[in-house]
Amino acid sequence: MARLLEVLLVLNTVAGPADRLPDVLRAIGQQYRVVSTAPPRLAVVEAEEGQVPALRQAPGVRMVVEGDIPPDLLAELTASERLFAQAWRMQATQAKGERRGEGLPWDAPGFTPPDPPRRP
Repeated sequence: MARLLEVLLVLNTVAGPADRLPDVLRAIGQQYRVVSTAPPRLAVVEAEEGQVPALRQAPGVRMVVEGDIPPDLLAELTASERLFAQAWRMQATQAKGERRGEGLPWDAPGFTPPDPPRRP
């Protein structure tokens, strides 16, 4: 089974007007799962590892980031785009199941059960 990756897409705003970017994203969404977006030009897309080269060649895609975000890209992003990209990278590198008590029942020894519902 092919490994699924979440990649950061940077859409090309130079090739056409910004009002055409939603069409580019819609076309990408027909082949790949769009996980989240930071309009108008950033998106996180889930693709199989072998599909990434084709995604790089998709019309309207300027760059596909799989690992660390290139410093020159970070420098050109707006503050909100930079925050979106850094949050994606942080989520992608964070180890799964790191939380204390992950996977244990709510009443496991050493943990406090939730408060009972409040009566109106």
